[in-house]
Amino acid sequence: MTDRVLTVADALAIATILDAAHNGRRVSWVVPRPGGQFHMITGVARHLVRDDSFNFLRGDEDVRDGYLRVSDLFERLLYVPDVIEWIKAGTFAVVE
Repeated sequence: MTDRVLTVADALAIATILDAAHNGRRVSWVVPRPGGQFHMITGVARHLVRDDSFNFLRGDEDVRDGYLRVSDLFERLLYVPDVIEWIKAGTFAVVE
């Protein structure tokens, strides 16, 4: 395992992700489309999982190696490092 730096901004984003997953909050994020268009997706954060088996992360695993499971029309797995960057960029938010 390589050493990773956890910045304050990353920690705040992780706190947002954990709160959303723990409390089943509604979340929205923007997905870019061809031609400069954007599409917003809204769903309910469920929990953090290890992979598409939907197994929960163990207590000794790094949150940044997991996925946020979100339910909307489909079940989606959002890679936590991507969500961290989306939060910092303002393209992912808790909508409650």
